[in-house]
Amino acid sequence: MTPDMLPGSEGININGPSLISMPDWAQGRLGAYHLYFADHGGSYIRLAHADSIEGPWHIHPGGVLSLEQCPFIKEHIASPDVHVDKLNHRLVMYFHGPAESREGQMTFAATSADGLHFNPLPEPLGPSYARFFHHDQWWYGFLGTGTVTVFRS
Repeated sequence: MTPDMLPGSEGININGPSLISMPDWAQGRLGAYHLYFADHGGSYIRLAHADSIEGPWHIHPGGVLSLEQCPFIKEHIASPDVHVDKLNHRLVMYFHGPAESREGQMTFAATSADGLHFNPLPEPLGPSYARFFHHDQWWYGFLGTGTVTVFRS
């Protein structure tokens, strides 16, 4: 992935890349790997795909989730953190943006059955810059930029 792969100035700021190995069941699977990323001041979550981790990487035009699909966010959408939910055959994306309903940037979630079309959920989960991981049958999340909030589900 290099900035010159994106049109115009869209490659200047590549924010919060999230790489997953795409499951075979995902109908929108464009390659063995999907790399979700954003511009920190951008209007959509982008996608690059490849069959090898070394590339070549290809940009999926138009991205996978736009600010227009998220009326509960204003100004920008960024920092995707995407996970494969094997049990429910879906992808879950966590992302952030300035919330319409409150001050500051918040983390939100969106789900997808195919990895190309995400359905955003309007309820904020907590502060921005979320990163989640699965360990020992539990999901953990780190949220926030000053004080870190840890969630365990």
